[in-house]
Order: sequence, then structure tokens, then C-alpha cells
Amino acid sequence: MDMSKLDRYTKFEKSFPFYRTRIDVFEGRVKRFVNAKSTVSIAQLKYSFKDDKKWADLNDPNSQLLDILTSSYFKDPTNDTEINLQFLLLWGILQCAGDNHLKARVFYDVLQDSLQETISANDKDFPENFDKLILLATAMIYEFDHEQNNGPKKDIEAINEDLLENIREEFLDNVYEARAKLGRKEYMEILATKQSWIFDPSKIRAKIDQAIKKD
Repeated sequence: MDMSKLDRYTKFEKSFPFYRTRIDVFEGRVKRFVNAKSTVSIAQLKYSFKDDKKWADLNDPNSQLLDILTSSYFKDPTNDTEINLQFLLLWGILQCAGDNHLKARVFYDVLQDSLQETISANDKDFPENFDKLILLATAMIYEFDHEQNNGPKKDIEAINEDLLENIREEFLDNVYEARAKLGRKEYMEILATKQSWIFDPSKIRAKIDQAIKKD
């Protein structure tokens, strides 16, 4: 990949092996040993990716990858010694290879882990996961690029709850319009074709920057 024309944050993201792994392959690997749990340990990730040289940094305690995975961005609220599985999959959705339809399917499964065929506009899992998706593309990348690569210090505090709520409500309005719920296939199609910006970290950052300027 030619990195010369990428902005600094995209270059930082491409320093990790996600973009060389398809999202469905990544999903299968991280879920391989969790046995219906909502968390995954570093040891489980090491074992699951042990035959994939691209992910060798999982075995380096000083790697940037492990520094991020063990940060507060991925800690599970009920088990702070392990990684929240949904949060890890969200980072995969942002960074892994794969088309928008494939990423929409993985995102739907993050929200509807019991394979429900419909999803409501007030889905209980949506706010936390949508907000986390935004933060993983913005605040987290800004913070670690600054700490690890001497990048510019961005105003992370500007990405606050009010701003996230406004972005979230706009997204829901565009997806559901006046409907209370959508079927699985229709929801995924809308995300893949009309709201695919949520799968592109650069577009997320641009949208957040624009929202901050408006404030």
C-alpha cells in the first residue's frame, strides 16, 4: 500500500494489521474461544492469531497494538482484566478489509447478538456501540497518535456526550425515517449504501470536525 498520500491518522491506523485481514476472518478469530462470553483475553487473542504472522505484535508486550488493546477504550465494564468483545469488533469494522455489506452484517450482529430478524429505532445496545465506534475513529486515534508518534494534541473533550447524541440522533433519523423498526436485510442495506460513512474512519473524523466547528 502506498502510504505517501494518506493523512497522519490513516497512516497510524495502517500501522496495525487490521487492513490486511478481512472483517469476517477477524470476527471468526476473535470469537473462536469466547464460548458465548462478552469478553476476550489477550491470551485468547494470542492463541487465536498464533499462526498469522501479521498479528505477531500481540506477543510483544511493548507493541503499540497491545498498548491500545489494554487501554480503557477496550476494557469491559464488568471485567476490567479482559477486552470487551463488541468494542474489539467495532474497531475491526473500522479498520479491517471488506466491503460495506460485509461490515454492515458484522455491525448488525454486534447489536443483535441473538440473531433477531428486526432491529428497533430504540435498540438498547445501539447508543453505546455507536458512540464507541465514533470514539475509536476519533478520540482514541488522536490520543495514541499524540502519545506514541508525537502527533498534534487534539481537543478530545470536544467530542462530548452532547455532540455524540446529536450525531447519533441524526443517523437514526436518516436510517429509520418515520419507522419504528427495520428488518435485518433492509437495515444492513441502508447502512451499506446510504450510511456507509460509519465504516470509514476518515469520514467519521471529517463529520466530527464539522460538528465541532458548528458548535
